[in-house]
Amino acid sequence: SRRRASGNLDEASSAASRRRASGDLDERRAREPSASDRGVEANAQACYAFSWMLDLRGALAAVPFYVVRRYQLWRLVLAPCVGNSLLGSIVALFVVGDGVGPRLEQSLGSVRMVWLVLSATPAIFGGFCLLCYVAALAGHPTAVLADASGCWGLVLALVTLECLSAPEATRRLLCIPINVPRERYPLALLLLFSLFSGPDLSLALGVAFGYADHSGYLEKLKPSPQTVARAEASVVFSGLARDSA
Repeated sequence: SRRRASGNLDEASSAASRRRASGDLDERRAREPSASDRGVEANAQACYAFSWMLDLRGALAAVPFYVVRRYQLWRLVLAPCVGNSLLGSIVALFVVGDGVGPRLEQSLGSVRMVWLVLSATPAIFGGFCLLCYVAALAGHPTAVLADASGCWGLVLALVTLECLSAPEATRRLLCIPINVPRERYPLALLLLFSLFSGPDLSLALGVAFGYADHSGYLEKLKPSPQTVARAEASVVFSGLARDSA
């Protein structure tokens, strides 16, 4: 009887040790920077350098004429790095880094989160160029010289997807004491920005990208589960992958 009691005590002690070790591991993982955390930090440095220390908007902003006729395709990828004010960059980094980014990454996984950012950026600014050429064909030739830049189109795409992950809830509209259904929150946010700074096509395209992705219209742009698994096993994502699939 004493031997059985001693065995049970040892087993309970071993189980408690395993639980403590597991808890410590989870705590260390929680403290590790996620892909969105590191991406936010890198984006903060890039936006600050490009928009304040260097004036590269003329070389990096998405201008339809230069993208289509001069084949300057890098503008579709680097346009979010220029045209950002200091206050706008701080607010965008707070929105993505402190709430939207981590929650969206937890839902999608690190690999799909990175792919979402990499695909949304050229899609938003590519759509801007396409619509400008449509306007030029409709009788407004100067539309091909319009430019789009800044990170808020991408931010609104991420906000839209994060809101649509739980559309039945409500969310406060920034500092305004109004609760808006999460399903309509991106549209309310877009309207608020339009009232203060005027209509912005790139912001509207960011919201449209989020709704289209949630509705399944962009499934062909997403990586397959096999590709996600290979990426998670790579050196780059080995410490960051948090895929939930």
